Amino acid sequence: HGVKAVTLYPGGAVTETAAFPGGETPIFTGRAVAALLNKASNGDLERLNGKVIQTAELATDYGFVDADGEVPVGPFSGIEAAKQSRMAMTAPLAQYNLDADLPDPLQTNNPDAAALFPGA
Repeated sequence: HGVKAVTLYPGGAVTETAAFPGGETPIFTGRAVAALLNKASNGDLERLNGKVIQTAELATDYGFVDADGEVPVGPFSGIEAAKQSRMAMTAPLAQYNLDADLPDPLQTNNPDAAALFPGA
């Protein structure tokens, strides 16, 4: 039936409950969906089918920007953050590597991280 499906993975966001520095707005995510609908070729959709696609990757491929006229740039959003995220997604999972170090929970569970969610 020609159905294609992707998992769209936005970067850190700026919404009513989140305030990631340099974050993406929901408009950016909507523009990513619109780019897939209006700009992606059938070949592109075949290649992306079943994959996790980051909004910043689509912005690079299809040339859209966020509401402020720029591609977001922040520690959790934008092209560089997407590259780092892609590397992490393709790395072996730590739970399957007996020699891997466990993540430090203080890196993500601290007052500074809580400040990213002022509306929560």
